[in-house]
Order: sequence, then C-alpha cells, then structure tokens
Amino acid sequence: IELVPCNCSVTSIASLRVNASELGQLVAGLREQLRGEPKLVLAMASPAVPLKETLGTLKSGFPDAVVVGATTSGEFTEDGDGTATVAVFALAGDFAVFAGVGEGLSVNAEQAVLAALAGQPAVLEGYPHRTA
Repeated sequence: IELVPCNCSVTSIASLRVNASELGQLVAGLREQLRGEPKLVLAMASPAVPLKETLGTLKSGFPDAVVVGATTSGEFTEDGDGTATVAVFALAGDFAVFAGVGEGLSVNAEQAVLAALAGQPAVLEGYPHRTA
C-alpha cells in the first residue's frame, strides 16, 4: 500500500452549550473538538445570555470565521438541551463562507433576501459549487 499525500481538507464540526458564566470556555471548548480553524461559527443564545458579549468572545477567538448569532427560546446540541444557555456550532474545512443581512422580511421577503445576498461573490475561484 502506498500512501499519497493529499492537499484536501477534512470537514470538522464542533458544538458546545454553556451558560452565561461559562462564556470564557467557548473558544477553548470548540478548539478541542475542531481540526483546523472554523470558517463559520453559529451561536443560538437564550435572552438570558448576553448575545453581544457571546459574539465578541467568539469573534476574538476565531477572527477569520464568519460569526453569526440569534436569540432563541431553548438551546440544544447533541449532548442535550437547556434554557438560559448558548448553543454554538462551528464548521471547519475547505469552505468559503459569506454572510449578509436583509431587513424588512415581513414587508418584502424577496427584497430582504436580495439585500442579504448583495456583495456576495457570484463565482469564487476553486469553489465550483455555491449555496445561498
């Protein structure tokens, strides 16, 4: 058997759920599970957890990742569910991630989606597939 080196990336997914007093553990806890730097980090937080602080902690720990968050009324990971916590999902691998914000969804859904997609590349060298 001959092993041939591959320049390919392995997809790695991490998740973690903590309460507000454990926000300082988020970055280290996710890093323990990931193989490589995340491209995308999603935080779903209870209103009891400071979302701005949570997103700041994640962005400081993963400066090259797209970090997105929202409030929820119940948080869960594969390890269980809870309230007054934040559930975080991180994705590492050979991905290019972009994000945008659209406003006025209830007034004009199509316009809100177009606004969110504005400025996103239609084609990205080395990435033949795109989802939106």
